[in-house]
Amino acid sequence: MPDSSVIDLIGQSVAASPDNAALRMHLAGLLLDAGRAAAARVHLAEVRRLDLADAALPALEGRAAASGDAFDWADAEAQIGDMARPAFVQNSSSDSPAAAAGASVSEEPETSSAPVPPTAPEAARR
Repeated sequence: MPDSSVIDLIGQSVAASPDNAALRMHLAGLLLDAGRAAAARVHLAEVRRLDLADAALPALEGRAAASGDAFDWADAEAQIGDMARPAFVQNSSSDSPAAAAGASVSEEPETSSAPVPPTAPEAARR
């Protein structure tokens, strides 16, 4: 397992030279060796953006994918917070934007009584 100070120093080098794909690949390899596949995948994605022709990239991506560490949904939720509310979740009427704007909130979807035009196959049969 690589020393964390080495990873930190190479991480600083990547921060100073973010377009250096070879340096990012080296950092990603060290992160994978240290069991930090999620961090490695971030750098591998950037390498893919910078240099699609890198021959070593698929092997490292395979190692990162096989690492088995799952996506941390709790961490993602904490990062997003209340930035985006889920769609289709019933809020109390005082929380809804429509209620705040003074509009009435209806539980039933709006329907139109206008006739629906026939589809192309139906129109051809007429």
